[in-house]
Amino acid sequence: MHMIQLELLIDVGQVEKISGAEFRITNDGYDFLNAIDKGGDTWDKFLEYLEKGMSYLAAVRKVIELLDKL
Repeated sequence: MHMIQLELLIDVGQVEKISGAEFRITNDGYDFLNAIDKGGDTWDKFLEYLEKGMSYLAAVRKVIELLDKL
Protein backbone atom coordinates (compact mmCIF):
# COMPACT_ATOMS: atom_id res chain seq x y z
CA MET A 1 0.00 0.00 0.00
CA HIS A 2 1.29 3.43 -0.88
CA MET A 3 1.77 6.10 1.77
CA ILE A 4 -0.84 8.36 0.15
CA GLN A 5 -3.42 5.56 0.52
CA LEU A 6 -2.47 5.12 4.17
CA GLU A 7 -2.77 8.86 4.73
CA LEU A 8 -6.29 8.79 3.26
CA LEU A 9 -7.26 5.92 5.55
CA ILE A 10 -5.79 7.79 8.52
CA ASP A 11 -7.68 10.96 7.53
CA VAL A 12 -11.02 9.13 7.53
CA GLY A 13 -10.27 7.28 10.76
CA GLN A 14 -9.95 3.74 9.38
CA VAL A 15 -6.27 3.31 10.26
CA GLU A 16 -4.05 4.69 13.02
CA LYS A 17 -0.30 5.15 12.84
CA ILE A 18 1.31 3.53 15.87
CA SER A 19 4.97 4.37 15.25
CA GLY A 20 7.44 4.40 12.39
CA ALA A 21 5.95 2.15 9.72
CA GLU A 22 3.47 0.44 12.06
CA PHE A 23 -0.25 0.97 11.56
CA ARG A 24 -3.37 -0.60 12.97
CA ILE A 25 -6.93 -0.76 11.72
CA THR A 26 -9.52 1.10 13.81
CA ASN A 27 -13.03 0.00 14.71
CA ASP A 28 -14.37 2.15 11.85
CA GLY A 29 -11.96 0.45 9.48
CA TYR A 30 -13.07 -2.96 10.68
CA ASP A 31 -16.75 -2.00 10.31
CA PHE A 32 -16.13 -0.93 6.73
CA LEU A 33 -14.28 -4.14 5.84
CA ASN A 34 -17.00 -6.16 7.53
CA ALA A 35 -19.67 -4.36 5.51
CA ILE A 36 -17.80 -5.02 2.28
CA ASP A 37 -17.24 -8.67 3.19
CA LYS A 38 -20.75 -9.51 4.37
CA GLY A 39 -22.96 -7.07 2.54
CA GLY A 40 -23.26 -8.76 -0.84
CA ASP A 41 -23.41 -5.83 -3.24
CA THR A 42 -22.02 -3.26 -0.81
CA TRP A 43 -18.72 -3.01 -2.71
CA ASP A 44 -20.65 -2.13 -5.87
CA LYS A 45 -22.66 0.43 -3.90
CA PHE A 46 -19.43 1.90 -2.50
CA LEU A 47 -18.00 2.32 -6.00
CA GLU A 48 -21.31 3.78 -7.20
CA TYR A 49 -21.23 6.40 -4.42
CA LEU A 50 -17.68 7.36 -5.36
CA GLU A 51 -18.58 7.61 -9.05
CA LYS A 52 -21.44 9.96 -8.15
CA GLY A 53 -18.91 12.26 -6.50
CA MET A 54 -19.52 11.34 -2.87
CA SER A 55 -16.46 11.75 -0.64
CA TYR A 56 -14.62 8.63 0.44
CA LEU A 57 -15.69 9.11 4.05
CA ALA A 58 -19.35 9.66 3.17
CA ALA A 59 -19.32 6.57 0.93
CA VAL A 60 -17.75 4.49 3.73
CA ARG A 61 -20.44 5.64 6.16
CA LYS A 62 -23.21 4.79 3.67
CA VAL A 63 -21.81 1.29 3.20
CA ILE A 64 -21.67 0.75 6.97
CA GLU A 65 -25.29 1.95 7.20
CA LEU A 66 -26.25 -0.61 4.57
CA LEU A 67 -24.75 -3.39 6.67
CA ASP A 68 -26.63 -2.19 9.73
CA LYS A 69 -29.91 -2.52 7.77
CA LEU A 70 -29.24 -6.14 6.70
